[in-house]
Amino acid sequence: MSGPAATAPPGTALAPEELQRRLEAGSGQRVHLTLTRNLRRFVSFRVGALGRVKARVQEAFLAAPEKVLDALSRWMARGGGRCPAAVREFVNACARRDAPREGAPRPLAIRTAGRFHNLTALCDRVNREFFAGAVTAPITWGRAARPARRVRHRRLGAFNRRRGLITINPALDRAEVPEFFVAFIVYHEMLHALQPGDCRRWHGREFHAAERRHPDYRRAREWEKRHLDVLMRPQRAAT
Repeated sequence: MSGPAATAPPGTALAPEELQRRLEAGSGQRVHLTLTRNLRRFVSFRVGALGRVKARVQEAFLAAPEKVLDALSRWMARGGGRCPAAVREFVNACARRDAPREGAPRPLAIRTAGRFHNLTALCDRVNREFFAGAVTAPITWGRAARPARRVRHRRLGAFNRRRGLITINPALDRAEVPEFFVAFIVYHEMLHALQPGDCRRWHGREFHAAERRHPDYRRAREWEKRHLDVLMRPQRAAT
């Protein structure tokens, strides 16, 4: 997360330490990882003494697909050379998505009424109960992924700091997904919305401590592990 993600096997969007371990395991090298928000240069690395890799990687890679991380790891193992196609395609997609738009920004497309869960009601309750109304970021359902097919990784929520917007994956708007789980994902994203703008560790120790203080933390994580089949099903396009 910025937001949490469901994976097979179970997990969330990678924490920085997890990404570092993933790159070390895939490359067979010791990796000193620095995360950046650089929208011009997403990846840079060099191999130092004893095969240690010093890497600067854009934080978008925390939610990169497995094939992208595999390609990035193999690239580090080679010590450089031509950028792998999977990494290049991922970077280009991120750059197009986050590129500044000329002129006035597009108005936010807000959709909170779902078929089974209403984000307005959930957001208001979570904000009141846990944050004393301090969260001002609007919230919306995202767009259903296309093509509609089963996936291995699904990000359940996200906070876009540039737009100040919380987005919840419409895969959660199902009869099988309990309200307490959706509310927990909303809580997770609200924690991100209240992090300072210069925060470098989105899922650091303080964040995880705050996340665990939620009364439904264990209940929500256990539900996610037991119901990955529900979360990975093809999504229906919004009507």
